[in-house]
Amino acid sequence: MKEKIKEKIQYIFANLISEEFFIVNCTVSSNERNPLIVVLVDGDKGITIDKCAEISRVINKELETFEIPNYTLEVSSPGIDYPLQFKRQYIKNIGRKLKVLTNEGMEIKGQLKKVEENFILIEIPSKEKGKKKELKEIQIELSAIKKAHVLLSF
Repeated sequence: MKEKIKEKIQYIFANLISEEFFIVNCTVSSNERNPLIVVLVDGDKGITIDKCAEISRVINKELETFEIPNYTLEVSSPGIDYPLQFKRQYIKNIGRKLKVLTNEGMEIKGQLKKVEENFILIEIPSKEKGKKKELKEIQIELSAIKKAHVLLSF
């Protein structure tokens, strides 16, 4: 049942929701009597609470035809603390500071400068002693990223 619900939600996004918005994650709890369906949604230009509510109404309407007796649906944005997972998310965060953890365990903090098909470019301060800090760019393959988070600036 869980996989059928996820497939239905994927279908809804592919056919009824604007291409600007996409699913970051979809989970369905194991409780068959009253499953909790959580859909994390993002957009190429971000997403508003009103848009989440609108998407929730579309999903609810479509799930009613799916004959799920009782369920709870939550539709929200992934939030700033949720890791970036898709190239589309990196693109919308160009210019922001990221913390990237690579598959090898290396941690890199810097400003996201560019997103290409298979890699990102991050600008970090070099660690030269006695000199003015210079910036250098590091290219990181998307496949080499274990986790990437946007860092908040205050």
